[in-house]
Amino acid sequence: ISVVAPLVLEWSRFPRVQDNRIEGAVKVSNGTKDDFDLTVIVVAVNEIGKAFVLGYQHPELKTGTTDFEIPFGSTLPQGAYVVHADAVAEVPARNAIYRQRRQTPSPLQVTVGP
Repeated sequence: ISVVAPLVLEWSRFPRVQDNRIEGAVKVSNGTKDDFDLTVIVVAVNEIGKAFVLGYQHPELKTGTTDFEIPFGSTLPQGAYVVHADAVAEVPARNAIYRQRRQTPSPLQVTVGP
C-alpha cells in the first residue's frame, strides 16, 4: 500500500544567512486529483517576536505537480531568527483545506546590519 500526502512542503534549499540576508527555497507537491489554490508564506521571527516576510506566493498548483520550487529571501536587521514556512492549499469544490508547516530547528544569527 502506498499512501501519498495531499500536500507536501519541504526545504529545497535550507534557510541560510548570507551577509545580512536570510535566503532559501521550499518545494511543494500536490498529491491529489484536484487543483489547489495555494498560498505559501515564509517569515523570519526574531527573538522579540517580530516577524519579517521572506517570501509570499499564491499560485494555482495543478494536480500531480511535484517539487514546485518557491525561493525566498530578504535583508534583515541584526538578530536571531527562526524561519517558518507555511503552505495552505484550498480546494473549494470539495470544501477542503490542506496545511503544512516547516520551521528551522534553531535560530539563524544575522550579525551584519542592513
